[in-house]
Amino acid sequence: LLAPPKENQRKTIMVISGIIRPPPDIRAVADRTALFVSKNGRAFEIKILNSEKGKTPKFAFLHGGSPFHAYYEDRIKFYDEGGTDEEEKRKEEEAKARRKAEEEEARDRERKEREEAEAAAARKEAARKKASAVDPVARALLAGRAKIEDAKRAASAASSKGDGDDADARGREGGGSSHAEGTTAAAPAAGPRPPPSLRHVSLVAPANLTPLQVEVIKLTAQYVALSERKDANGAAIDSSRGDNLLSNLTLREWSNPEFAFLQPRHSHFAYFTALVDGYRSFLPGGEEYERARNKARMDAKRARLA
Repeated sequence: LLAPPKENQRKTIMVISGIIRPPPDIRAVADRTALFVSKNGRAFEIKILNSEKGKTPKFAFLHGGSPFHAYYEDRIKFYDEGGTDEEEKRKEEEAKARRKAEEEEARDRERKEREEAEAAAARKEAARKKASAVDPVARALLAGRAKIEDAKRAASAASSKGDGDDADARGREGGGSSHAEGTTAAAPAAGPRPPPSLRHVSLVAPANLTPLQVEVIKLTAQYVALSERKDANGAAIDSSRGDNLLSNLTLREWSNPEFAFLQPRHSHFAYFTALVDGYRSFLPGGEEYERARNKARMDAKRARLA
């Protein structure tokens, strides 16, 4: 006698649940067959099953064991309730359009997020480059300034020491020439010499200004500098005119963002005032004007004496 099969040796029967859509070629045949069965009744289905075509894989959906039989029965129900292929096609097109719109929206959202991330990375990189470019310059300026101050202190200390040694040598009596030879002048202080005062300074516009904003600031500074006129001797013709122009222009354009640099609290006010001082130095009474005037006088005097 054969022993009954064990639990793990029993065959498992798969139960197909839900509706599985067949491939396009089989789906077209199933739809057409379901339409005829809905119009002519189940006799048409039995007729196909008894024919040679009903035994081919093309009509396998007519059998209950086929995975596409549920789809076939659902289509019969669809046609019995008055559904049409045009309505089904319209629903499919609407679903396709809806999926396409959702995909486009998702792509737009991803593209926007990517652009925002790239913009944030670009801003961060620009800030890093700016900081890396400014920090070495600032450190070099501070180091140069410290060397100049050290050289000044060393020179001052050496000068005071040399004066003290000379006074002691003069106060001694009976000092011979050997002592005079032993006294040496103070050694020059080590370190870089202080740079000469700058005669001309090139003002660099702030990096966050556009060319149009730079031109507006320069033109305004020129008018403010020219408004304070002076005679050939450097005396102001109307000392309050320049201040009046600046104050009146500031009050009139207080709410205009293009002239916000006129306000002392603005970040570009220092650049504007530096331009005004530079322009004034080349006008009558200015430092550069007087230097050029004196040089011209000396050149003329040398030419007469030659």
